[in-house]
Amino acid sequence: MALRGTLYRLGGDEFAVTIADGDVDWVEAQSAATLRALQDADFRVTGASCGSVRIRECEHVQQAKEIADSRMYENKRQRRRPSAHSMMGELGT
Repeated sequence: MALRGTLYRLGGDEFAVTIADGDVDWVEAQSAATLRALQDADFRVTGASCGSVRIRECEHVQQAKEIADSRMYENKRQRRRPSAHSMMGELGT
């Protein structure tokens, strides 16, 4: 990550990444790859949620934090929502 951006630990299990070129897609791909690597190494990770923001969407840094946080919680809600496929499996049993 040091070659493209900087990773900060905010506290607990919350992290922030800043990247000069604004390649949010790259950051999200790296996050997904990290989660897969942890799962492949038998770490008991249930999942990870992320929220991304491009600085040009914001008027100030605090707003960027707020938007990213809001998007992260929406991502978390989406991950926890049962899919129609999983619900059908439960109904069929």
